Amino acid sequence: MEAKTTVVNANKLDSTWSDSTIPFTEQTTLDQLFVESSKFKHLSDRLILLNVNLNAVDYSHNKIGHGNTRAQAGLIGHLGDGKYMIDFDPARTTVLDILHEKHHIIQFQRLAKSGALGNKSLFSKYVVAGFERGAYEYELRLVTRLNVSQNYKRFLGEQILNYYTITIQRKYESDSKNFKKILNAIEPLLNPSLDRVLLKKKLGL
Repeated sequence: MEAKTTVVNANKLDSTWSDSTIPFTEQTTLDQLFVESSKFKHLSDRLILLNVNLNAVDYSHNKIGHGNTRAQAGLIGHLGDGKYMIDFDPARTTVLDILHEKHHIIQFQRLAKSGALGNKSLFSKYVVAGFERGAYEYELRLVTRLNVSQNYKRFLGEQILNYYTITIQRKYESDSKNFKKILNAIEPLLNPSLDRVLLKKKLGL
């Protein structure tokens, strides 16, 4: 499959890290560039089945969020339309980056199916926190089965805590059932009620 190079009008999840801060996993299959990987066709085909457009972009001079990005998942149209996209940079997007973004697509689908979002904003900081913490916890479960670098595990733990702020924890504990329903729809394994102190201990930080 050839990746399309297009401009897509979509809402996207922004990253909150600079790619210069991301350590390698030290697992070749995960650190390898997506386009050079033996998994390129398999992953591309899986994404097509999820109704995802893959768009090749150049992020070398494009700063998003708080730093450079390596891939982004988003919607084409509205959540209920069931059309998605992933932007990736052939020169920097790794296999693990694509797996992270693929998990976001699955989260979008779960949330759409649940109907839990209602009239809430999909890209509010509270909802995005659920998307990102869930995707990083997915990564953590994935890499725990492999012999990845401790630096990368620590990076994942820090990202999870960066998204699961005190504000998010308090909102989950005190807000209406709607917020809990949204987070549980996005990521059933999230356990948002877990106290940050306990979460930090669980992550070894």
